[in-house]
Amino acid sequence: MMAAATTFDAAWAGLQKELDMVAHLLLGNLFLAYRPRLVLKDAETASTDGRCVVKMPRRFLDVGLEDGRPEIFLALLAHEIGHWLQPMKEIAAVEKETGLMHDFVNIVIDVHCEHQAGLIFPLFKRPIKAMRELIGEKKCKSYRRDFHKAQDFVPAAGAALLYSRYCVRTELSFCPARFGIGTRSIVAHKNPAYDLNRLSLLLADVSTASSKYSGELPAFLRELAAKYPELCVPDLDFEDPLGGGSGGDEEPDLTGLLDIPDQEQSGVCSILECLPQGRPHPPRRCWPSVAG
Repeated sequence: MMAAATTFDAAWAGLQKELDMVAHLLLGNLFLAYRPRLVLKDAETASTDGRCVVKMPRRFLDVGLEDGRPEIFLALLAHEIGHWLQPMKEIAAVEKETGLMHDFVNIVIDVHCEHQAGLIFPLFKRPIKAMRELIGEKKCKSYRRDFHKAQDFVPAAGAALLYSRYCVRTELSFCPARFGIGTRSIVAHKNPAYDLNRLSLLLADVSTASSKYSGELPAFLRELAAKYPELCVPDLDFEDPLGGGSGGDEEPDLTGLLDIPDQEQSGVCSILECLPQGRPHPPRRCWPSVAG
């Protein structure tokens, strides 16, 4: 019991240390005013307000902080930090404007944020891979089953997107699945009421999210909504352990939590954003206007 508590405390302290390090890099002189904090919560996955709080679950897919796998929780932290580099208010506005499924939007921005997090902070690459492997171990069979049973485009897309996220090449944030019999392939329903080629095109389009600049994401989502109107059905959910439908990314009321300086009074700090080739994007204002 005491050993588990000691492991938990050490892992939690390590996570806060990593958060402080990243925040100091992103915020520079603003770090002391905005110092982000970790909050433990009873939920299925992590979430962030995009500004100063990262909420971590006690357990994720049956793995707890006391179980000696801190890399899984470091990956959850890296994932949420990745959202700080995205224009979350604009993305939420596009979701509302187009009616795109929240879980689909979440997959697209997760593909982007995990790729960016791994490029900007290389120490996060292995933990993020380990997290995807864990999800694959737990969920791949159900994604295969759901894809094989799906007769319509939306449920088939959901299963194929998640299989491509967690079950093909876990060193990548997304790798389009193949359809058919074979390694890392999924078998479609024998009489699907949708175009399999169109689904392949969707997977290829989503895979390009990792090559976008953060500022391009809202327009990219609008393009996807226009190209795939079937996905503009906000009442449907996918079975994504990192998805908003499972207690994921949120924007809670922070009134009274911290005194946030007015944006016009805030300084400017530089952050790096990389493309797949590693070429850095020019520095830009990053706080607090990036997310939330």
